[in-house]
Amino acid sequence: MAELLTGKKAISFDRPKSERNLAMHFVSAVKENRLLPILEDHIVKEGSIQHLKEVANLAIRCLSVGGEDRPSMKEVEMELEGLRITKKHPWRNVDAYIE
Repeated sequence: MAELLTGKKAISFDRPKSERNLAMHFVSAVKENRLLPILEDHIVKEGSIQHLKEVANLAIRCLSVGGEDRPSMKEVEMELEGLRITKKHPWRNVDAYIE
């Protein structure tokens, strides 16, 4: 997922040493609030910052070393579908604010 979001290969010796391992670079960029500069331009233009952060956090969970910490493909599908629906119909999020 990080490869799709950034357009970069998982490992590349053409990048600076701190960025050679995409997984480590991606996780540190998200944690340091530097997500937007590492994403593909067209992805930044298409999504809201909130949705991009949610997808990035899902990608980080997918990169977890321990298998028990990683979501299943079904869980990934369900989360992405939920984000797609709320992007298409933002009013569906209204219920979360009514109480």
